[in-house]
Amino acid sequence: MLMRYSQRSIRKQLAVFLVQLYLLNIAVAAPDNGTFTSAQAATSNPANSTADSNIALQERLLLVDINGQQLQETVLVLQDRKGAMYLREDDLQLWRLRIPAHEFVIAHQGENYFSLTNISGASYVYDINTQSLSIKASPLAFDHSLRVATYATMPGPLRAGPGGFVNYDLFAAQSEQTSQLAGQFELGYFNFDGVGTSNVLVDNPDYNTRITRLDTTWTKDYPQTMQSLRVGDAINRPASWGGSLRFGGIQYATNFATQPGFVTFPPQSATGVAVLPSTVDVLLNNALVSSQSVPPGPFSISNLPIVSGSGEVQLVVRDMFGREQIITRPFYASQALLRKDLEDYSFEAGLVRKNFGINSFDYGSWIGSASYRRGLSARYTGEVHAEAMQDQVTAGGGGDYLVDRVGTISAYAAASQSSYGTGSLALLGIEHQSRPWSMGARTQWMSTYFAQLGRPFEEMAPVQLSSFNVSYASDSRGSTSVAYVLKQNRNKPDASIATLSYSVSINKWASFSISAIFNLIDDKNTTIFAMLNIPLGPVTSLSVSQQSVRGGNTNNSDEFTTTLQRNLPLGEGYGYRLVSRSDGYGEANYLQQNNYVTANVSVAQSSGVVATRAGLSGGVALLDGDAFFSRRIDQSFAVVRIPDYPNVQVLADNLPAGKTDADGNALIPRLRAYDRNVIAIEQRDIPMDAQIDIDKLVAVPYYRSGIDVKFPIKHAHAATLTVHLENGQPLPLGAMVVVPGNKESFVVGYEGEVYVAGLLANNKLSARWNGVQCNFDVAFVAGKDPLPDLGIFICKGAKP
Repeated sequence: MLMRYSQRSIRKQLAVFLVQLYLLNIAVAAPDNGTFTSAQAATSNPANSTADSNIALQERLLLVDINGQQLQETVLVLQDRKGAMYLREDDLQLWRLRIPAHEFVIAHQGENYFSLTNISGASYVYDINTQSLSIKASPLAFDHSLRVATYATMPGPLRAGPGGFVNYDLFAAQSEQTSQLAGQFELGYFNFDGVGTSNVLVDNPDYNTRITRLDTTWTKDYPQTMQSLRVGDAINRPASWGGSLRFGGIQYATNFATQPGFVTFPPQSATGVAVLPSTVDVLLNNALVSSQSVPPGPFSISNLPIVSGSGEVQLVVRDMFGREQIITRPFYASQALLRKDLEDYSFEAGLVRKNFGINSFDYGSWIGSASYRRGLSARYTGEVHAEAMQDQVTAGGGGDYLVDRVGTISAYAAASQSSYGTGSLALLGIEHQSRPWSMGARTQWMSTYFAQLGRPFEEMAPVQLSSFNVSYASDSRGSTSVAYVLKQNRNKPDASIATLSYSVSINKWASFSISAIFNLIDDKNTTIFAMLNIPLGPVTSLSVSQQSVRGGNTNNSDEFTTTLQRNLPLGEGYGYRLVSRSDGYGEANYLQQNNYVTANVSVAQSSGVVATRAGLSGGVALLDGDAFFSRRIDQSFAVVRIPDYPNVQVLADNLPAGKTDADGNALIPRLRAYDRNVIAIEQRDIPMDAQIDIDKLVAVPYYRSGIDVKFPIKHAHAATLTVHLENGQPLPLGAMVVVPGNKESFVVGYEGEVYVAGLLANNKLSARWNGVQCNFDVAFVAGKDPLPDLGIFICKGAKP
């Protein structure tokens, strides 16, 4: 770049000399007013059809502007004897003007030049008097620009060192005749190769202590490829038509949660054109979701945060002069679809887990399962699935297809072979989501001996399972929904249930909802539930409800309930719940939590019988040999380290999350795995003698793992002092004092006063000004005063 402008400076002198010669050479071609247009050059431009390096060219150093932006760009331009202008390829790329076809290139001094008349959609005016070139370009003359509305991928997570955690939930209950003690414990260990967890239930039925193992799993995630490997207890991933069960073995599957910003369904984009540099506001259903700056030309904004259903994207393009254009486009998105060529799969093999929660190591027959989905286009996603276990094999396939203005249509078929015989399945479904109306319908037929995972052999497949729902949502008139479910069985009674519900907000001070459940087969009763909820504050509410049962084989009943509730805050605080029912039942529940534990106590009374319950839950995190008590550690966590600075408030996503202990360490639980977690410190809690290089960091942890977050904060060891010369005069104003080992120099103020930092117990300082230097010694002892005044020092040996 320096060489380029050096050449321009030399050529500028030459251009001044050539101006007079130029006026003589092209006086006939140039108009009387001293301007030359692209239309005149196009009539006889030899470069319009072929490249020609022998054209007589003159160099011009011109002030170039595009579309009146006042760029003030001075560039080297070539001009032939007919007046056609040629611009360097690098300059065209810098301005994002489309490069003409390569056959129009002219080589000059080792660089490529293109005629402006060959750029589609561009015209120009050359003013001889001002030595300026004004280019007018349509949006189509510029290259396409791409902007991303939200991040598409997250930064890589920080590797977790060896560590662990323990969670506990303790429970005790007492009534007039019985008592119960129980506890659930979770043990976790993580390192560079993943995280392992194991859950244990401890209880005392019939006063006999019993320990039951629940799940034990080792998980290793691969965020770069969005995959996960699980070894141990897991749940298989079912097909769109299948069932699931617990098993012990191995599972390898895609895991899109390892990149939270990744959109799996076909992304939506918005396109437009801008004549000048502009700002584009993107509104989704009248809500602002993105604001981007775009250069001139066609542009597209991808990865819009679209939700399922139909809607409208609106672009408001505002140029540098405040002029606006509005572009509107409808869309329909479905999370049932995958973006084109995206794969989603899961492969499992192991042994069926039996009597979960009762027996610790009860495993049955072997199973194998494989699911594979792929986005074949922006409209169609295909799926195949196969599963097998002892005495049965099942396989099937199908997919989901998006139809404009209709919604997503699903169709699947499957067949099975078992010891009972051959079976088959067929499924059809449709879903349409929009505002204010949405609907969905789905029906599934199965033959008598159709077998699938999750359903026992002896339970015959139902004949048909169908569902239907329709809803209407309005901001002012509330929301209404109707749903119907039918299950026709072979060896047990059928089920047919319809529901009707309505909810509405009442002037922002209350909400009302009512729902009815109709049992259309067998008992044929109707249950109606209505509730009025009144917020009394940010976390407190009062609700009054009624439940009525009518018809069927049971007696008609009405039950009224009043509930006063305060929810627990995210941080430290308390909550409670008071319940009173018309049948005489009453309950009082109190909860208290801090950064280390959550406790609850409740008392309930019904029919003269009183029962009490108490619970306690919390966790312990282990990292780098240190242990930290905390509330339950259900997510990832970080240990913030600010050595030697206790009682410093630490914030996670701008919310208080903990304070440093006596060693300057603080545990921050509940971090989102693979996501950006902004961790900051409260600067007001840092003493004045601290040197703060940064007060905010971004932590991206692995799944249920802990990381160290160390803030670069250290004691400044600073002081003020006064420095005199040997003749008693203060150091000159503006002199610089240097502390050995400190890259920073300190400016001397009036009367020789200076602030210095980074002092040790004994320091040899020097002062410099106007080529003169002197030296002096300073002893420093750190104390409670964050900025002590050390007094007067004599700087000796002042000499050039």
